[in-house]
Amino acid sequence: PAPCSDVFDPTSLRMADDVARKLAATPGVARVEGPASSALLVPTDEGFAVRSLVERGTPTSDREALAARAAIDPLWVGNLISADRTVGAILLELGSSDSAASQTVFKRFSGCRIRYALWSR
Repeated sequence: PAPCSDVFDPTSLRMADDVARKLAATPGVARVEGPASSALLVPTDEGFAVRSLVERGTPTSDREALAARAAIDPLWVGNLISADRTVGAILLELGSSDSAASQTVFKRFSGCRIRYALWSR
């Protein structure tokens, strides 16, 4: 596949969703946040809706509008994405400081990282 244009393109979001799901299913991981799954508050006629850029494993049809909102959200910029939209982060919260749990998470992440590094070539 072609290189990703930014953290919000469908290929980037699918990768972030896949990695986040695998990490979330890893024993010892309490929480995972990233560009694909983190909450965005979107105004509606009734107030607000909580949305994410990937829903049910697929980038949303209004991805560009949600990305524009995320790109100016101070909770996103500098934490989940870079200001220029070229870098995204997946943040992990471990359930314990046990070294065995950390090693399990590191192995799972390394497997995902290697898979996508090879896939992107």
